[in-house]
Amino acid sequence: MKCSDRQVFGTTTVNDKGQVVIPADARKALGIEPDMKMMVLGHTKHKVVILMPTELFEKKIQGLMGLFFKNDETA
Repeated sequence: MKCSDRQVFGTTTVNDKGQVVIPADARKALGIEPDMKMMVLGHTKHKVVILMPTELFEKKIQGLMGLFFKNDETA
């Protein structure tokens, strides 16, 4: 199922070690490479897990911090 840039890639199963396999189609479409570091984010109330490349997460945080300190005269 695909709707603009949002896509459902199928299902996976959590094994007894808590590991999941990201489907090959998802890895290809999202540019996920072996040994890539990922942030694991979640929403406990809604039981949602989000994977985000660490590099992208760090850029987002830097942007947020830049906005937060935008008017800081001491920097």
